[in-house]
Amino acid sequence: MKILIVDDDEIVTSILETFFNEYYEVTVFNCPVKALIHYSNNVDYSVVLADIQMPKLQGDEMIEEMLRINSKQKFIICTVSLKPKLFKLAEKYSDLIYLVEKPFNLSKLKSLIESICNSD
Repeated sequence: MKILIVDDDEIVTSILETFFNEYYEVTVFNCPVKALIHYSNNVDYSVVLADIQMPKLQGDEMIEEMLRINSKQKFIICTVSLKPKLFKLAEKYSDLIYLVEKPFNLSKLKSLIESICNSD
């Protein structure tokens, strides 16, 4: 399984990459614009973990663009604050988007990834 992690916080991506590299093929970006460019040529990810509050391109905008490229892509949004805008996005794509509040438990996040990937 391949996962894509997009978060502007390098500490967060470093922790996630270190933990998940043991289980999955992991690609990490700290810039959502670079992640979107990469994704446009590499759509074969089991799941994309994304932050929402990022500079240059907000996570929800990045997700919408990725869904235009691959309408079946699954996402886990990891964010500090679950805002109404996120619930609308998750509702719109209820079978593709999962919300997780930071700070999160890595083992529970891994279990969520596995359940998402096994639901195909």
